[in-house]
Amino acid sequence: MKKNFKIILSVRTLCTLLLVVLVAASVFTGCNDNGISNSKATSAPTEAATESSDEPTDTSESETTSEDETTPEDNPEDIGEGETTFLFKVTDGDGKVTSWNVSTDEKTVGAALVEVELIEGDAGEYGLMVIYVNGIRADFNEDGAWWKFQIDGEDSMVGVDSTDIEEGVTYAFIHTPA
Repeated sequence: MKKNFKIILSVRTLCTLLLVVLVAASVFTGCNDNGISNSKATSAPTEAATESSDEPTDTSESETTSEDETTPEDNPEDIGEGETTFLFKVTDGDGKVTSWNVSTDEKTVGAALVEVELIEGDAGEYGLMVIYVNGIRADFNEDGAWWKFQIDGEDSMVGVDSTDIEEGVTYAFIHTPA
């Protein structure tokens, strides 16, 4: 039994290391989700992409929204208590974005998000392996899906539990399917 446990643990460690290498490779090569290298390509929509463009927009009645109709991204929920506040966004597997203004006295993003129960995971050799974000599961070891952590729209090179909170910075998790 102990031998099987060591083998399983070794496979999990190897999978975690492979995930770290794959994320680092995609960040350094500038590849998008299709594996196409392009300095302008991104693997997730950025705020700049959603801002207005020079092209005319269709303002037909079927696509307009009233002032009362807002999305969670447009109107982030205030959550937590503390002196420091930051914006946190979650993009689920369907591309739906939900946002919160997280207030905390914690020093790291990970500790703050755990405190307000927005993330959950397993502590490991390399820090917190985030499995649940806003109740949505992505477990690389089970189904190949994982959570991409971003800081101001850029893929992070450090884990959420190693990232110090900076006011005015937007932190995000993006569900990345297998």
